[in-house]
Amino acid sequence: MLSDPVVDKCGDAEATHKLLAQIAYETAYFSTVYQPRDGGAGLIHMIPGNWVRNAQDMDDLWPGQGYAPKAAEMGKSFFQTPSFGWRSVAAWFKRTNDVIPNCGIDLFDQPFETQTRCILSRVVSRQEAYDIVGTCLANAPAAQVLQTPTPAPAAVPAQDDDGDEDVKSGAALKSVLLAWTSAVLVGGAISAGR
Repeated sequence: MLSDPVVDKCGDAEATHKLLAQIAYETAYFSTVYQPRDGGAGLIHMIPGNWVRNAQDMDDLWPGQGYAPKAAEMGKSFFQTPSFGWRSVAAWFKRTNDVIPNCGIDLFDQPFETQTRCILSRVVSRQEAYDIVGTCLANAPAAQVLQTPTPAPAAVPAQDDDGDEDVKSGAALKSVLLAWTSAVLVGGAISAGR
């Protein structure tokens, strides 16, 4: 997705770092792409009320793909599917974030805190995710473009008292994030635009 001409951030290490940190936080360190409490789904937690708009923005950014009808048919599964999920994030970063007051900006070029506000509608500390991703990127082998991404091990979502999945710190989550980030970088999901 980062190498797509619409995004054009493939060689931008800072943009990659911020994007992966936002997604790490939003997915509880890559352990979930669905929140049953409000039905939100995707690599960035998007509530159902924003799905149609996001898919329409995807169609505007990548004409002729028919994303809006696919999203209407597939519902949450659309945003959980990697081939659609990554472009959904790009559309949010490029356009859909204007559903948040005082946003409507290209988030790829914004500070991490501004990205957070224009994803969540308020700023909460995502520093831990940012630091972990930074460590993983620093320790990852050089990115290579491969045809098939290397699968990462599945993580077990952390549950709290109300049964929803929350971001938890710890060595296990950091290990999963390191494995996933390495798989993404080496497997080509970022550099090959998957």
